[in-house]
Amino acid sequence: MTVGPNTVEVIKRILASRKFEVQTYRMCQGVLSFSKKYGNAALEETCKQALAYGKVTYTFVKNRIAAVAGELGTEAVQGL
Repeated sequence: MTVGPNTVEVIKRILASRKFEVQTYRMCQGVLSFSKKYGNAALEETCKQALAYGKVTYTFVKNRIAAVAGELGTEAVQGL
């Protein structure tokens, strides 16, 4: 919830995407870990786009966040 409402919604939808919620924990951890590398603003914008395009998956977030961070001018926060 500290990242933003779009990220919360993406996490909720990922959790609901499998029959057993336990199967989605790693995906949710992966999505949230992007905030450490790219920052909260880039993650929130990426999740907003995922919701807009109806592509609420870990893979979409993973493939899109670098481009979003570049557009926002944040690149990789830790300079990786």
